[in-house]
Amino acid sequence: MKKHLIVLLLVALSLAESAYSQPLRISGAKVLPKSSILAWGELLVNNTMLPIIMIIDSAGQVRDALYFAVPNTRVVILDALEEEGRIVVGGLVEKGRRREAFAASLSNKAVDWAFSLQQDLYFVKALAKSSSGYTLLGLTSGVSDSDIAVVYIDEKASIQRALRIGCPMYDDFVEKAFTFKESLLLIGSTWCQNVSYVDALLVNVTDESLQSITIGGAAYDEGLAAKVLNGKTLLVGSSFTSPGGLSDAYLAFLNDAGLKVLAVGWQSYDGFVDICGGPTDFILLGYATMEGRSVGLLVRVNENEVASGLLIEGEESVVPLAIGFGEEKLATVFKDASGLILITFDPDLKPLAAFSVGESNLTTIRVRKVRSLERKVYDISDIWKVQRMSLAFTPIEVSVNTLYMEVHPISLVSRPLRIEVGEYVEEVPLTKLLVRIIEQNIPLLVILLPLLAIVLAIVAARRPR
Repeated sequence: MKKHLIVLLLVALSLAESAYSQPLRISGAKVLPKSSILAWGELLVNNTMLPIIMIIDSAGQVRDALYFAVPNTRVVILDALEEEGRIVVGGLVEKGRRREAFAASLSNKAVDWAFSLQQDLYFVKALAKSSSGYTLLGLTSGVSDSDIAVVYIDEKASIQRALRIGCPMYDDFVEKAFTFKESLLLIGSTWCQNVSYVDALLVNVTDESLQSITIGGAAYDEGLAAKVLNGKTLLVGSSFTSPGGLSDAYLAFLNDAGLKVLAVGWQSYDGFVDICGGPTDFILLGYATMEGRSVGLLVRVNENEVASGLLIEGEESVVPLAIGFGEEKLATVFKDASGLILITFDPDLKPLAAFSVGESNLTTIRVRKVRSLERKVYDISDIWKVQRMSLAFTPIEVSVNTLYMEVHPISLVSRPLRIEVGEYVEEVPLTKLLVRIIEQNIPLLVILLPLLAIVLAIVAARRPR
């Protein structure tokens, strides 16, 4: 039952988004080499929301934009990748009450191939390049409830093999996938039905083996992105185990020395969603919730320590999507209710330019340096643990249906945004300020309080009766 509720919720959210009157709704993005952007979502065309994919260069210009059309079928794109001019997309298709996973390939503004997958494959959530083609990652029915589906295809869309990865009594989900050397690395979350907690899940898949670990504390700790940079495996997401707020953004370092976990957070919901490696450090992209709206969070990490942070705000909520570094420029991608926002920074995190694509009323982006960020950083290594998880991969049979899909070019324009630079200074309530002053001056108070008691006693003794 739970797996059907997940799929219904996903489709319901997509349907709810398309009900808005705004013509462009972005759902995801990736930063390509040279800091160009691959983005996808839905576009209002002839009073119908249709899937769209676009490429935007680092100067904010929309180089290509294509929308998809499948007769009598709803198409939702959940991930995409680009390589040497070819774009591969994956997601789900809905025709009547039937929902299936799908994938398609485009080159030279035309469809190379498109198909849907059956056998209880509900959607394709992530894509990765393989040595002989592509890997599709999604959700399928498992031994107990839901497992990760892994489907290998060649460049002509012939299925090489398909696997189900999971553990009895656990729900396993994948958020992102990438290749590292000869391995396929999956990052996601796992939920135990008996214990009702969520841990981040990291799976290393090769042709002959499968290794997996879970990372987390005693609450809801989800994995949203991972990278292998400078010999370390970095894992980021959102943690309810951290003491900072309702949930905090976390960064976990994994290497031979063990596990170190740092969390950054305010009083509400915070999280990291993507990572990139700068020339000498790591840059994390995430979100913080302030005054009931989402703002962007950009954090630099040096030598396993949080060095600095920026808050990125618009007139309304901005949601982080992707980050990448290229040509001495850092590209960050966000979305708001009406479209896409691209902001570029230099290696010192000084903002260079900002652009929007869509019919947003946004005119200004505020970039504010967080003063005293160290007060918002928590080392939660002691309350997290790494555990090996016994996952099995089982071959599954899948059938393929050809999709008759068309793509059409469409003209989209971007416009520059004004950038305001400033500082974020948190207002501290008087009671918290007094407590902080006392905590910072405890050694002095230990000396002064006895002296003050002696002085008061002398004054009281000399007071006339």
